[in-house]
Amino acid sequence: MTQPPAYGPHNPHPLSQMKTELVWEGKYDEYGNRREVEIKSFVGRSLMTDFHNAVGQYMVYQTLIRETAPEYNLYLAIDDIVYRNFFRREGIEFLIRESQINLFVVDIDLQEIVQWIS
Repeated sequence: MTQPPAYGPHNPHPLSQMKTELVWEGKYDEYGNRREVEIKSFVGRSLMTDFHNAVGQYMVYQTLIRETAPEYNLYLAIDDIVYRNFFRREGIEFLIRESQINLFVVDIDLQEIVQWIS
């Protein structure tokens, strides 16, 4: 009986290389393990404060990824309700566009991505 291949940095799992809507960049690591994806919750006292924190965190990650793993694309994941009620505001859309922040919108109930915004 043949041994399954050993996946790792020198032999990346095939799913770590796929770029589709269902398997986005970074969802699987080189060992074939799924990566955790953090969805920003925006449940604080102020949506604007939550937005500032999320954008700041995104910028830090974006800078680190650009330097250490430029082959990955970074996305800020938000739920569909926050997207409709906050991210569709003209000023917020402008800031997202000018900051070149990639988004994906997740339907929490269905647990699926419903929209990609790059």
